[in-house]
Amino acid sequence: MNNIWNKLLTTLDNREKSIFDKQRLRVFFFYTLLMEIATFIGGIRVLLQGQNCIAVLLAFYFVFLLIPVLLYTSCNWPVRKAVHFIMFASQAVISIQMIYLAIQVKWDDVHYMLTYSGYYIPLFLNITLSIVAFEKRLVGILCFLSIVLTMSCAFIMKDDMLLSGTCFLEVLFLLLGIMGYSMVEHSYRQEEENRKLHENEEHLFALFKIKEEQLKAYMEMSQKELKDNEPLLLFDKFDHETKKNLVNNVQRYLLEKQVREFSLADRLPDLSSSEIEVVRLILLGKKQGEICRLLGKSTSNVTSTRAHIRKKIGLKVGDDLESALKNILQID
Repeated sequence: MNNIWNKLLTTLDNREKSIFDKQRLRVFFFYTLLMEIATFIGGIRVLLQGQNCIAVLLAFYFVFLLIPVLLYTSCNWPVRKAVHFIMFASQAVISIQMIYLAIQVKWDDVHYMLTYSGYYIPLFLNITLSIVAFEKRLVGILCFLSIVLTMSCAFIMKDDMLLSGTCFLEVLFLLLGIMGYSMVEHSYRQEEENRKLHENEEHLFALFKIKEEQLKAYMEMSQKELKDNEPLLLFDKFDHETKKNLVNNVQRYLLEKQVREFSLADRLPDLSSSEIEVVRLILLGKKQGEICRLLGKSTSNVTSTRAHIRKKIGLKVGDDLESALKNILQID
């Protein structure tokens, strides 16, 4: 039974995209089911009591409630229209029954009074479910209609005690409407903020050309010491270009850190200050053109400096200058 119920809820949720429409669909489904059951039971009861007019009205309402269900399921009717349909239909049926009882009420008949008072419950339920369905305009309209209805019935019955009690109910309707409207309005603002945050998040991911799972992998790799095969699992989340850049940047960082940890002048005392600067850039993997640009020197000047360095450290023709310097300085 639990599995069937969960499957039903999942099926309902899959029909709509936004969180508000998912909630409206649930309200529509459960409220329709509740009203059908209540109408069926109420129809049998009033029929047994001989109230044929109410029985006919309830039978009509029972069939009428199936219309939005058919329109939603077969004609892709918007769920908001379906919710509005059932709310207004319920309000109309409740209003007709309350006015009918107000006209026919007998003050010495407790049954009539209890039946009449019982209709306040579906009025409050109607407003409450419109709040749950995030329909702020509907909340205001239903509150207004309920206030007018109950006050009209009190005047029809012309009873001072009932009128005083009705005034108290009007205050409750008003407070429920104000509270419900502000709650729905707050929910809309919250959803708008969440939507903007989501858009900003997607924009940042697109801007940095990174996916959410890659960012999480970066954070995990940087915040804790990984064990066993965890580094491989995280590293595999990156594409080939990202892996290459990550490795190159880490290697360059470690190399520069090594270069800066000791004084090149102390390790290579025969070199001049300008030659030491060229050595530092060579060790950092800079090419001839980059060295010229960074030092603001001509190609011939840098080439001449490199030749002096090669001569002072005793290199032969064909020996690689960068490899020789790393070997002398014992840099990995």
